[in-house]
Amino acid sequence: MSNYIAFAVVLVILLMLLYGILYAGWIWWHQINYALAIQEGTYMAGIKGGGISQGYSAIQHLIGATWGRAPNIVLSPSPGERMVRGYIIKEVDIWIPLAGWMKVPLRSSSTHRQERFYGGPPANFE
Repeated sequence: MSNYIAFAVVLVILLMLLYGILYAGWIWWHQINYALAIQEGTYMAGIKGGGISQGYSAIQHLIGATWGRAPNIVLSPSPGERMVRGYIIKEVDIWIPLAGWMKVPLRSSSTHRQERFYGGPPANFE
């Protein structure tokens, strides 16, 4: 009988550990998607020269593939510094067994210059 009790206790502990690992992976996956989306949006607005609206649409497209809705997104050009800054902030409510509900901030930011530094190869290059 004590073997069954030990098995049940260990099974519950292992299932909680598996739940924690899967939940951490879920949060990590969305954080990576936010980082990719804001990087692509600032790239489109800054280096590609598409403007802020094209940067927003790139972010919405990439986040829509994972979340289906967009969090707080800010893209701001800085003409004096010739750069575009952007950030994403979203707080997600998660439920942790035996601890309750908790807010987890998912944040990402990126900065791109509005110019290219590589001018190409020299004119007499081979």
